[in-house]
Amino acid sequence: IALIASLNIAAFAETPNVSASIEGGYTTEYLVYGLSYASDAPFAGFNIGAEYLGVDFGVNGTALPSSKGLEQSVWGAGLGKSFKLNDQFAVRATGNVNRYLTGSSNVPDTTFAEVGLALENPYLTPYVKGVYGVEVDQYGVVAGAKRTFNIFGLFNATPSFEYGHLTSYRSEEHTSELQSRVDI
Repeated sequence: IALIASLNIAAFAETPNVSASIEGGYTTEYLVYGLSYASDAPFAGFNIGAEYLGVDFGVNGTALPSSKGLEQSVWGAGLGKSFKLNDQFAVRATGNVNRYLTGSSNVPDTTFAEVGLALENPYLTPYVKGVYGVEVDQYGVVAGAKRTFNIFGLFNATPSFEYGHLTSYRSEEHTSELQSRVDI
């Protein structure tokens, strides 16, 4: 079990069909499907997204420079679409590919591909993802749930739980994210 602390500072820009954000901070542990890719690292990243004909597309990158001299980074692209069931519920389908560059000869650079389904709603959002790690030859299913709460109109808190059953290991992650949005 790992206790992960992360401090994020982010800025957002948004037009009707395009959004962009940058963030920076520090994390005690950077986990990917239960595998630790970095520890005690500052990070800086970006996200750019667009929507066209109800499908959203995005690209992202995160750099994790380490005090141990290892330069690590994550680069990704994804798409998703929500299918409205009624005023409160929608089924969301997603697909993502992420490339994890470890900066270490002991840990291979890895590409993870995933497809997922989520039941979006204001109460609790359950989801399931099929995952494949190309270079590490790991595949399996990840299931979880999350919920976002507004705190005093100033912050959004999102606790989540995720369980993964991959080829040669199991993972369990409990996370909580605290965000405050500042539009620029």
